[in-house]
Amino acid sequence: MQRVKLQMATLLRMKGSQGEHDQLERLQNMLQQKNGEIEELLMKLKQLEKSMVSENSRELKLSNASEDAEFENGYYIDLLQMKLENSDKEKENLKNELSLQRMKALFESQRVLEMERKLSVAEKQLEACQSKNINLCVLLDELKIKYEPQEQRGKKTVKIEVKDFDKTAMHKKIGNDAGLLQTTRLTS
Repeated sequence: MQRVKLQMATLLRMKGSQGEHDQLERLQNMLQQKNGEIEELLMKLKQLEKSMVSENSRELKLSNASEDAEFENGYYIDLLQMKLENSDKEKENLKNELSLQRMKALFESQRVLEMERKLSVAEKQLEACQSKNINLCVLLDELKIKYEPQEQRGKKTVKIEVKDFDKTAMHKKIGNDAGLLQTTRLTS
């Protein structure tokens, strides 16, 4: 009995180390997911920058070609400059949004890590309490074995027949054949 309880306590400790491995794996998966999201946002930003650069270069080529033809007309130049400024503003807005998304992801990651840490501490405390409880049960059993009287440990009811000689029955020739009085006594 004691050996089984000690083995259970050992298994609980081993389970605790397995829980730490599972927690580490969950955290690594979350980190990979957040890194994937950040990489995706960076790819979108790069694609947008490339499209903006190609659009700007196309517009500059058109403006250079049209500049010779319509040099005196500054309308197209102003229009292209406004488009370039709008593209720059949109680029800045996207950078700010990316930065904000990174900060949100970082905050959420830190919050999840803190919750995971608290959960891990609570699980460790639970396992320690369970292990302590098992050890106390083993100690209680040992103390019961040590301090309980032997008679109380094996409380069994045994039926014992006691045969007494009945002298009156022998004299009177009344009673059972051998003059024995049979009584049944329960002892514990």
